[in-house]
Amino acid sequence: MSLIESKTPLSDAQRIPSSAPRLWTVLRALSIVLMPGAAFGGQNPGPLTNITSFATPLLAADVAPPLLTAPPEPSGLSQFVKNRTVLLQMGKALFWDMQVGSDGIQACASCHFHAGADSRIKNQISPGINALPFADYTFQVGGGPNYTLKASDFPLSTAQARNDVVSSQGVFSAEPMDPDGFNIGSVKVRRVEPRNTPTTINAVFNRLLFWDGRAKEFFNGGTPFGPNPSGAYPVLQMATNRQSAWAPFDVIRNGGMDNATLASLAVGPIVSLFEMSSVQRTLVDFHFTLKSHARSLNNTRPLARQRVAPDDSVLGNLSKYPGKGLDDVTYAGMIQKAFVSTWWNSDVTVNGYTLMEENFSLFWGLAIREYLATQRSDSGLKAGTPFDRYQAGDESALTPQQINGLRLFTTSAANGGANCSTCHALPEFTRASVRRTAAIEQLTGGATPKNSTVANTGFHTDYGVRLPGDDLGAGNPGTYPNPAAGNSTTNTRPNTFKAPSLRNIALTAPYMHTGRFLTLEQVVDFYNAGRNDGITNRGPALNLTQSQKNDLVAFLRFGLTDSRVLYEKAPFDHPEIFVPNGHPGDTVNVQVASDGNAVDSFLQIPAVGAAGGPSISSQNIDVILGAGTDPYPSTPTRPGRGSGGDSDR
Repeated sequence: MSLIESKTPLSDAQRIPSSAPRLWTVLRALSIVLMPGAAFGGQNPGPLTNITSFATPLLAADVAPPLLTAPPEPSGLSQFVKNRTVLLQMGKALFWDMQVGSDGIQACASCHFHAGADSRIKNQISPGINALPFADYTFQVGGGPNYTLKASDFPLSTAQARNDVVSSQGVFSAEPMDPDGFNIGSVKVRRVEPRNTPTTINAVFNRLLFWDGRAKEFFNGGTPFGPNPSGAYPVLQMATNRQSAWAPFDVIRNGGMDNATLASLAVGPIVSLFEMSSVQRTLVDFHFTLKSHARSLNNTRPLARQRVAPDDSVLGNLSKYPGKGLDDVTYAGMIQKAFVSTWWNSDVTVNGYTLMEENFSLFWGLAIREYLATQRSDSGLKAGTPFDRYQAGDESALTPQQINGLRLFTTSAANGGANCSTCHALPEFTRASVRRTAAIEQLTGGATPKNSTVANTGFHTDYGVRLPGDDLGAGNPGTYPNPAAGNSTTNTRPNTFKAPSLRNIALTAPYMHTGRFLTLEQVVDFYNAGRNDGITNRGPALNLTQSQKNDLVAFLRFGLTDSRVLYEKAPFDHPEIFVPNGHPGDTVNVQVASDGNAVDSFLQIPAVGAAGGPSISSQNIDVILGAGTDPYPSTPTRPGRGSGGDSDR
């Protein structure tokens, strides 16, 4: 098994307290038991032959990284789900459906439409809402909301007084005036999340999700937080027959919903007061809000306001194309076909809610989990990503320049490399993967729990992206569970954030949890200079030459881009969606709609079928802003994208 790390030794405090022979025995056993990819017994080519599996001096042997394999599925699905084909259809429809947001516009995909991420440039600034010791509601970049980004705004400043974040706009506040400053005069504009939007593609490989790791692998059926706080998580209701009283069911204790982080992730944004739920801010009950969503969605025709390609890889046989939405189906009907009747079939109501409404969070979470689990890279000689074909033995899949970039990526700084694979472990390109964290837990006998948010499981502190103490992430005592270590003497905690996967990184700018960097070149310069946060370096300078930096960027840009994502081929095809794109006007004046909020502008993202379409790279944010050229210039601009409005929405 390969838990790919740098050859840089750990400190004495980080070393695994065991003997080398015992660790090697465990390592060999884990390569068989934990690694489906261990069946790949071939020699890794080129730079991949000499990567140290563990950052510890106790093991001298190098073990080749396995081919990429899907993580295990939840063990308890069968007691909830009876038809996974319909479950997948429901999950894809829900993810892209604009009707699921409380405003009838905001879908999950509204922030994840471009390679699973977001490439909009207007009204994408959030002030320092998470700043400490006091939240900052002033906009430094552009001077106010509804600003249109420019290339010169990047890299974002790290100064304490300049703590804005580039993220994604969501719903309007339901309050008379937005308490976080998303107003122009007396007119509210769409709110913007306080952390940059990560891609949902390949999220299935992560043990924990969200930047701070609050979405847990154990799905409790209603919130992102798993079994925490202990005994206070929601429970489902079940009915043994249509007339019987409901009985509570504890999903954590009896549901087997391990390996279900994607389900935990899914139930967060739909109740977020920034993202999809425009309700009063005092309402914090996840379960109540999801039941309210269910009441409006159960008898709704999926995607009724959006076109679905007739050759959509999942929904094509249900499409009403050239009409809109799906034909002769409702979400309630999908629930009945996909889920065991115990969870929805009851004539009893409680507090005015049906059993289907009561358990909607379960249906929502598991359906979207099913869809997002398909949004992942593949492996082997026919893989969509050049790196995976190269690893499988096609050494022509990467150019000589990209191979040298890979060599720099996997070589420690002490040996003249960039040391990237320390945090972005292969083949998932994140140290926080399901595969790696499970193995670390076994190797340390549980001393490093796989669900912890510490460096050994892919979460890193005071990294240089922002000043220490500004947005603590997993170091926030108010976020539970909170295993990120602090200083017990001073009672302080560090900024702690997950190292994301780098797959498809060329398509997912801006970068870091603040959106600080616009281009890969800026990211590489940040590392090369020692990860400076404006006060001090948080790491050693790499001292790479310009030629070496170019090689590293070439590997990241071309070697890690999945062509299926680039051309939106199955499973990355999708329905049409209209994405809010700021408001007509600027940071001083906006047009006002009949409800008193700012008028929306929209981007039309056309439906794409299984065969894919033109490259999406021309709509990368760095290309739009002129900070870089289209990395695939032979491909035409995607038709329909970038329009300022739409009369057919």
